[in-house]
Amino acid sequence: MSQASQKIAQQYIDGGVVPADLAGQDAATKTYVDAQLSQRDTSITAAASAAGAAQTSINTHKADNTVHVTPSEKTTYTNHISDANIHVTIAKKAEWDSKAPGSTATELSAHTGNATIHVTAADH
Repeated sequence: MSQASQKIAQQYIDGGVVPADLAGQDAATKTYVDAQLSQRDTSITAAASAAGAAQTSINTHKADNTVHVTPSEKTTYTNHISDANIHVTIAKKAEWDSKAPGSTATELSAHTGNATIHVTAADH
């Protein structure tokens, strides 16, 4: 601790009287120090309040199940997406597409309308 700091500390012991040999930058009155401490405390209180509000907002967001899924839901989703038995791969789609050339709707219409290969109700 510097000599000036020791003298300022002593002023509190002496009842807030600034030592006579302190002047200029080294001098600080009890009122000034108290005001600075009050400003600091106000800043700390404001920061703590803002942090508390932010934490409340974070907790509310984390608890919102409309924007987050539970671990169980995530597992269900992941398992569904990775299930190759229920999803068609690009390769399998290409294989199927190559087996049914042309327009499926057009070919179905032509097939069902073919009276040569189908028995009609009148033919019974």
